Amino acid sequence: MNTAVNMVAAGVLATGFTLAFWSASSSVANDTPVEICKIQTQSHGNSITMSGLVSGSPGQSGSYRFRVTGSNTAGHANISQGGAFTIGGSGVQRAGSAMLSRTGIYDVRLEIESGGISRTCSLRVGDRI
Repeated sequence: MNTAVNMVAAGVLATGFTLAFWSASSSVANDTPVEICKIQTQSHGNSITMSGLVSGSPGQSGSYRFRVTGSNTAGHANISQGGAFTIGGSGVQRAGSAMLSRTGIYDVRLEIESGGISRTCSLRVGDRI
């Protein structure tokens, strides 16, 4: 497995197999319903798993939309998942996931809303620009 971490502000697109983080500017957790939106990638042989993760205080809830678009040697990917989330005791909740070929290039986007506040994080995943 290969996982790397790269912190970037919302709206900035990163390349490679990284994690994209976007956190609130406030240091007080109660000011922001959801503290962090991130996209995690993990390589598994010829596949890569892309997951949306939401971090915050246990019990916080909201909604999410997880999207993956792109192409690989087998064709095109257009995945859209969404629904409600509630952050569990660990402080982290998965919000969407997709496993695709590592040979592709994908744009991954996670949009979350909680307590009237929206967060978005995005990431380009792939071996070419």
